[in-house]
Amino acid sequence: MIEIITFGCRLNIYESEIIRKCANDVRLDDCHGTEVSVFIINSCAVTAEAQRQVRQTIRKYRRGHPNAKIIVTGCAVEVAFEQFAGMPEVNRIINNKDKLDIAAYREIKNDVTLCKHVKIPKRRHASDGKLPVVCSFEGKSRAFVQIQGGCNHFCSYCIIPYARGKSHSFAPEDIVKQIQTLLDAGYPEIVLTGVDIASYGFDLNDKIRLPDLVELILNDCPKLMRLRISSIDPAACNNRLLQLIACEPRILPHIHLSVQSGSDLILEHMRRRHKRADVLNICRTLRSLRGDMSIGADFITGFPGENDDMFQDSYSLIKEADFTFLHVFPYSSRPGTKAAKMVQLPGARQLAKARAKVLRRLGGQQLQKHMSGFIGNQINILIEGKNLAKSDHFMVVIADKSLPEASLAQAKVWKSDNGKLFANII
Repeated sequence: MIEIITFGCRLNIYESEIIRKCANDVRLDDCHGTEVSVFIINSCAVTAEAQRQVRQTIRKYRRGHPNAKIIVTGCAVEVAFEQFAGMPEVNRIINNKDKLDIAAYREIKNDVTLCKHVKIPKRRHASDGKLPVVCSFEGKSRAFVQIQGGCNHFCSYCIIPYARGKSHSFAPEDIVKQIQTLLDAGYPEIVLTGVDIASYGFDLNDKIRLPDLVELILNDCPKLMRLRISSIDPAACNNRLLQLIACEPRILPHIHLSVQSGSDLILEHMRRRHKRADVLNICRTLRSLRGDMSIGADFITGFPGENDDMFQDSYSLIKEADFTFLHVFPYSSRPGTKAAKMVQLPGARQLAKARAKVLRRLGGQQLQKHMSGFIGNQINILIEGKNLAKSDHFMVVIADKSLPEASLAQAKVWKSDNGKLFANII
């Protein structure tokens, strides 16, 4: 038995499917003719809490499966190798640069000492610029396609560039091929993902950019009817991209912005490349072109130097921009980042959590307000499970009938409650 446990972002979900294929192809659970349980944990390092949850999960799986092989990979082990290598529960670590390379799994398969100690991972620099082809996503009704990896911006709070390296883009023809493969497999919705997708193309010789790629995908994949763009940097939302999102009906009316703060001073200290006014301009432009846009945002609370007025700037921006969905993170000091060297707020951890709670409460109110506007209206939904679906606007929908997973339907909303829409299939 091989089980993949995934933490973190959509990119990790995509990469976990490649890991699954590699592990299955080499029959990693076959140890000299005897089947063993293998757990591969694809970790996240975006916050200290994420790393803590990874360690907790490793211990949980070891307690429940004392004879299993536990292999850990992902961003957390890239930035905190010694911490994870020191865990007696871990059999092997694979670094981020190797985790998509089948050679790493062949090496583990042939390593008779695997159950005795952790080996320091080799860096094979396995990525040759080719996008590994994924044919399916276990338990998912939508498919994720990586268009880019790494990041060049080094925001002062963020450890991810250290874990994933410089920004690199995959060739547009490989991306189109991957999408066509997934469409042929029956996935009705494609989600473009990466670490910093707004930087797509800057490292390619032909200087293609994200809007060019999106247009190419739509032109070369006529069967694609639902394209979703994942989290994006506001600094890269130029007018051409906004026009494309707002005016192309096959692009779903939902976007998520990596905002982080409503205070220009905090944004400067975070080394973000946008200002509060830029965020407002993006939201106004999108809604002026496409009135039903759902716009989500990431926010960090308790960043070093954030006083009450600066926190109120974030609170008021959420209302003024009329964000629909919020992902709120209490600030987590990450060793190795510039922000970790800044003067931390008194009682920083408790204050960040308290402020996050306030923003999450506001986010719940914003979501409920947005959902109430759909009552009595007809919506398009993608079935994700028994009576469970997602709307074009990325809202959770409880349907009155059970339909096959990954099927599309139209439904009429009759109620919104507790972060969900309730609808009758038409």
